[in-house]
Amino acid sequence: MQKIFEVKEIIDDDDIVALHGGGNMGDVWPFPDMIRQDVIRAFGDKYRLISFPQSISYNNEFWANETQQILKNCIDISIFARDKKSFKIRQIL
Repeated sequence: MQKIFEVKEIIDDDDIVALHGGGNMGDVWPFPDMIRQDVIRAFGDKYRLISFPQSISYNNEFWANETQQILKNCIDISIFARDKKSFKIRQIL
């Protein structure tokens, strides 16, 4: 969270927040996904976000629903996926 506060001090209104890739959106990868959720919560209501998770996978409906609620609060978010399964999951989030 300290890094989020540091970025908030220097970010400009027209900046884009990009989240790294590597196949880690969903409860299969809880720690990286929690960090992603923190970043989305911190910046999604004011900045354009682009996320490159590659793969998206949820085994826990609660976790998927929570992600869905977080994404609904974003003013502008693009999430990229590399496979059809992940793309389909993203469509319902």
